[in-house]
Amino acid sequence: MRDRHLQSSTSYGTTSVGRLDARWPEVIDELLKPGDAGPKAAYVALVALLATETDSMFRPVRGNYTKRLGWLRERLQADRDLILGMTIHQAKGREWDAVGLALQSTHVTRLAGGLSVSEAVDRALYVACTRARFRTFALRAEA
Repeated sequence: MRDRHLQSSTSYGTTSVGRLDARWPEVIDELLKPGDAGPKAAYVALVALLATETDSMFRPVRGNYTKRLGWLRERLQADRDLILGMTIHQAKGREWDAVGLALQSTHVTRLAGGLSVSEAVDRALYVACTRARFRTFALRAEA
């Protein structure tokens, strides 16, 4: 039963999240290796790590997986402050001190007219607008 890993004990390190968290740096070390070998090695390490917690089968290394890991490596190696970017669905249930929203003109119109709980688009927009603890910034995605 998969939930056996999620049954909590009093120690963080004995939960599946704690065990994965403890070994995550190994995956990052592989990712940061130079050249094309880094993302491929990171994918293999990630699959091996996840296999310790699940019976699920993972696909062999594929170009689209390593391409995304390559993008992650570029972000990790950047010499600038990074801005976390995610979709509304990925952000659901999380919050940050400040959030910037890339709003399209249709979003602005819906916000100005008031949101409706019966409209899925409005509910998603509400989720996006309520992820900030202190400040929400509206960024125009289109001119």
